Amino acid sequence: MEEINVKRLKLALGIERKIVGVHFFDTKKAFSEDMTEAFLGKRSVCGMVRLAQEGVCVKASSENFGCSSGGEALGVLERGNIETEDFILEASGLYRDPDVVKSVSRGMCKRKSCFGVLFAPLEKMTAADVVILIVNARQAMRLVQGYSYYYGTSPDFKTVGNQAACSDLIARPYVYQNMNISFLCRGTRVNLQALDGELGVAMPAVQFGRVAEGVIETLSFVESESKKNEILDRLDDPMALGREVEMHTSYMKRMEDREKELASNLFN
Repeated sequence: MEEINVKRLKLALGIERKIVGVHFFDTKKAFSEDMTEAFLGKRSVCGMVRLAQEGVCVKASSENFGCSSGGEALGVLERGNIETEDFILEASGLYRDPDVVKSVSRGMCKRKSCFGVLFAPLEKMTAADVVILIVNARQAMRLVQGYSYYYGTSPDFKTVGNQAACSDLIARPYVYQNMNISFLCRGTRVNLQALDGELGVAMPAVQFGRVAEGVIETLSFVESESKKNEILDRLDDPMALGREVEMHTSYMKRMEDREKELASNLFN
């Protein structure tokens, strides 16, 4: 699934980590019919995403989730009593008072109940519901520009620095069917061995192709000449991105040319 878009996006942005796809199995039957071997053992959601980045396909059901909050966010585990959760969360020291705790716990996105989840490199999948990219800040900027090329103003990104992989990067894009950005959290950073300058960008899989295309369509107008040369050095074929990389142009130059054209028309 999406092999061409994955390849082109990685070439355009220089992304080194594998792009991860997440697919939900609503029923035990759908879980069993999938040919991927069932995962053995327990991992957090962050740990499963890391395995997928390493090229492993992880098909997990309720018995495989070592982190209850992650399993609850994905709908694989039944949510516990929310008042009890609030009482425990108050002890974390992360939030000033019970009112803030409630706003955070109520704001955490959780998917409806499902039987299991598949985590895998996107290019290995035949179907996906959510796409996750762990990227640096500049690459995140370009992904947002690719989104905006087709969809306009980006949605309000929501994150609290906690439950980054499960809530920010999987449940929220799935439930709201829109892109989200996460600055990650301690657990996700540890599990993914994320660098200080890395963050997460995720989107429903149905948006991935257009975002990838938007990145490529805006490349010649956003990137500097030196960046364009870096990109060209990564290409085996000048048309590997599906379109030519245009040199000596930029969005500012195009806008200035249009402004001059308008001025010329006004005085002629």
